[in-house]
Amino acid sequence: VYVPPGARLAFSSNVECSGDMHLSVRSSGEGATLDGKKSSNMFYISSGCSLYLEALHFVDGRGEYGGAVDVFGAGDIAMKDVSFTGCEASEYGGGM
Repeated sequence: VYVPPGARLAFSSNVECSGDMHLSVRSSGEGATLDGKKSSNMFYISSGCSLYLEALHFVDGRGEYGGAVDVFGAGDIAMKDVSFTGCEASEYGGGM
């Protein structure tokens, strides 16, 4: 999935990925902002799903495990030029 630079996507629920899949979410240049609006994390990655993130700014994510990205039994996780600001979890991992 390509998100144009400067775009801001607001989430009211997370995107789930599980099984033998590879999810790639990228932007370029200044990057894009993914906003949890203090009510949701943005991704739930489990059961072998692999995740690649590039040029993204996660803001105001909130979840029980992982304020921006909740990971449980995932495959490979890789990030390049990614930031987390204002993301909180009630149990573990403010960002991931």
